[in-house]
Amino acid sequence: MQNMFIETIQLPNNAVTIDKGEALRYMGYGKFEPDAAAAAMIDDCLIKAQAVCDYKACFAVCPVSVLDDSQTDLSFMQVSSKTFAKHMQGCSQAIVFAATVGIGADRLIGKYSRLSPAKAVMTDGIFTAAIESFCDLLCDDIFTGRYGNLKFRYSPGYGDFPLPAQRTLLQVLNANVKIGVSLTDSLLMTPTKSVSAIVGIVDKEE
Repeated sequence: MQNMFIETIQLPNNAVTIDKGEALRYMGYGKFEPDAAAAAMIDDCLIKAQAVCDYKACFAVCPVSVLDDSQTDLSFMQVSSKTFAKHMQGCSQAIVFAATVGIGADRLIGKYSRLSPAKAVMTDGIFTAAIESFCDLLCDDIFTGRYGNLKFRYSPGYGDFPLPAQRTLLQVLNANVKIGVSLTDSLLMTPTKSVSAIVGIVDKEE
């Protein structure tokens, strides 16, 4: 896959609507509503978090071949995963992408970790919701508008898809150079609020 054509996307911080309900879920509120004081603090954290989001993504389209019930060839790597092979049935191409809200998220969470543990938890939940909302925007609007019907995104670590495959995904996308996303030796993404995934493009019926 030396000739893979990699595209980049960068959106302003007001281009993505962060799902507040999802943010509350990530904060651990579940079915419970925050009290007035907590709600005010969350709203303040949301404003500050949105201000530092730097939405970037890089992606490429690659051929897909499901070889058997547990092996899928993506041309730049072969994946051993029964769940992924089943998921990619009906696809002869896929979008490989990486996305991030940027290093500003880590810096703000780190700041609040020192000054206000409550705000650190709230801000962490907001940024988790932010990267999910960004990925939804990419898949549901941008990629769907260009490529048509898509499968839901599938990331290394889901089901029996090996997590170490994430390193190969980021390498083939040149994600460190394109959008500043890399992996630590323990396979943690930097910036932490980042995602890598594969989205199957459903074959059109003749």
